[in-house]
Amino acid sequence: MKKLKHAALVLFLSAFAVSCSSDDSNPVNNPSGEEFFEYTIDGEEQNVTTWIAARSESSFEVQGTAANGRVIHFTFNQWGNLGDASTMANDFEIPWRTSYHYFKSNYFTFELVAIDEANKTVEVNFSGKVFDEEYDITSAFSTVEGSFKVAYTQVTPQISGLGVSATVNGAEWHDSDGDQEGGFFSGENLTLNASNDTKYTIGIVTNHQDTTTGAHTFGTADSPNKMKLFVYDTQENVDVEYITTTGTMNITEKTVGSQLTIISGTFSFTAEHPETGATIIVQNGTFKQAYINY
Repeated sequence: MKKLKHAALVLFLSAFAVSCSSDDSNPVNNPSGEEFFEYTIDGEEQNVTTWIAARSESSFEVQGTAANGRVIHFTFNQWGNLGDASTMANDFEIPWRTSYHYFKSNYFTFELVAIDEANKTVEVNFSGKVFDEEYDITSAFSTVEGSFKVAYTQVTPQISGLGVSATVNGAEWHDSDGDQEGGFFSGENLTLNASNDTKYTIGIVTNHQDTTTGAHTFGTADSPNKMKLFVYDTQENVDVEYITTTGTMNITEKTVGSQLTIISGTFSFTAEHPETGATIIVQNGTFKQAYINY
């Protein structure tokens, strides 16, 4: 099924690009003497000479560029969940590779060491694999490792408050990545998948034409205005859709623009493994998402 990175990520990337072009956030080479950026790919150490970082509310984006033009790039959130790690090069010697989409922490170690909000710096250690195909664990890969401490610029988001959070089986959960499925034809349901570096993905099912604000209850039947839960199985390398048995979704906002629709609300639900019946309880969920109108 066709998937697109959802609009929240596109908006942050756009804001980051604006930040990169501003006078006060040009790529730097350790002006304070306290910053550093170390990066090795496939055992070859890279001399990272410039870097840039931005923060938009709870989201961070950091990019380092070596003297030979090789680049490593990260998105992550303030809770230490990796969104994406990707590598590229302007000489095309290294293909564009990115961290595996599902259960990233199983294949990529990302340690958020510290956020210094007073001095606006962020420090990270990282190591793991980046793949040719984001959704294909069998595709060719490179191994990267390193660390950085960089100063970041605060970026004002184009839409404030975007994100998904919940409690999953008692553990706090915040999104750092996501994609959009469906909704390409009139009347078709679309699913806004919110994920992070854990094995869980939370899907928000809505319908551009039919979804209205208000409280909605749902069960096992397919319908708009419901929630889904996917759990990655590392043995079979598949994202297993659990059966939503019961739940509620309260849509508090739906704002339709010329290009994007903003939808927000709260949710809670229970889901079961389709074979074992193992139950996962999702509570205290909140969301504010933007999706592309088709």
